[in-house]
Amino acid sequence: MPRPPGFVVSADVYRTALKGADPDPSSAEEHLLGFEFAETELAAMAKAHEALQAQRDRAVVYAVRSSATAEDLGDASFAGQHETFYEVGFGELADAIRRCWCSLWSEPAVAYRDTQGIAHADVAMAVVVQEMIASEVSGITFTANPLTGSGDEVVTDAVWGMGSAIVDGRVAPDHFVVARNSGDIVTEQIATKTRMVRAGAAATELSDVPESERLRATLDREQLAEVTRWALKSEVHFGKPQDLEWAFAGGRYFMLQSRPITTLEADAELETSTRLVIYKPIAENFTDPCCR
Repeated sequence: MPRPPGFVVSADVYRTALKGADPDPSSAEEHLLGFEFAETELAAMAKAHEALQAQRDRAVVYAVRSSATAEDLGDASFAGQHETFYEVGFGELADAIRRCWCSLWSEPAVAYRDTQGIAHADVAMAVVVQEMIASEVSGITFTANPLTGSGDEVVTDAVWGMGSAIVDGRVAPDHFVVARNSGDIVTEQIATKTRMVRAGAAATELSDVPESERLRATLDREQLAEVTRWALKSEVHFGKPQDLEWAFAGGRYFMLQSRPITTLEADAELETSTRLVIYKPIAENFTDPCCR
């Protein structure tokens, strides 16, 4: 599958880093932050970085993503609980990996594991280190409709620039629904896109979308078909409906992340006149009921 180049720091390295720590969140974080990587581990990271840097005419920077062993199980999603760090230079990479590990012991992550009945000692974290790509368009795709539960529809939301703002719900995306079998576009809602996160900027830094781009669709027909095709290939590969993050850079599609949809309901008619519908990337970060 087309994805940015990079490497993985295995969960075994995390387990080594955690040895001797008290089973207490603050103690575990302090212990992890003080961990010194072995020379062999630093050398392996340096070798991977140098090989990639030799292919680029600019300094390579990375996205550092969590991949916990209990993350995104069939009945539990840790979306929003663990950290991702963007625009990380090689000199800051070791610290970003440590901070990624520490997010496993954040208050929301610990509370969520308690709620799900997942033992803290049973969880470890690998870290995915991917080259940052200059995203022109980014988005998320579900291979089943997360609102209706329909497996006949592939749902895509897309924005200009980096995808961090769409994942945390800060910008309104274009919205597409595609029929799985025919590839026909069932729904196309083009948002007024006034803000975006530009490639090369901090993930939290919003900037203005040019006037000429605000009402233009982020994806043309060919790009939407490509996004849908790769999403369905990912579903076949993993054997269950997927929730994907992706981006286009230099006109090429890149898959950034694929995980199972963990809250899929059976097909049902939505009575939207009597229900509150909350956009999933916002709602999935709540650890308590939205209402009582």
